[in-house]
Amino acid sequence: MVRRRHIPAEQPGLKALRAWFILTPSERLFVAGALAIFLIGLVARYLHLRRLDAVPVPDPQAEADGGRRR
Repeated sequence: MVRRRHIPAEQPGLKALRAWFILTPSERLFVAGALAIFLIGLVARYLHLRRLDAVPVPDPQAEADGGRRR
């Protein structure tokens, strides 16, 4: 029986970690900066949407009919 050897570098998480060390320092800084801008944007969007109040929107069809229902 042949035992298959498990190669941990085949796992996606480890590939990404390994790719990080292949980058030059300036490339790492660029990737980290882009990721930071993205995360700041997500946090700002979350905080903005959390502050909004839900405002009910009237039905445009009901306004067009003069308030009559079908």
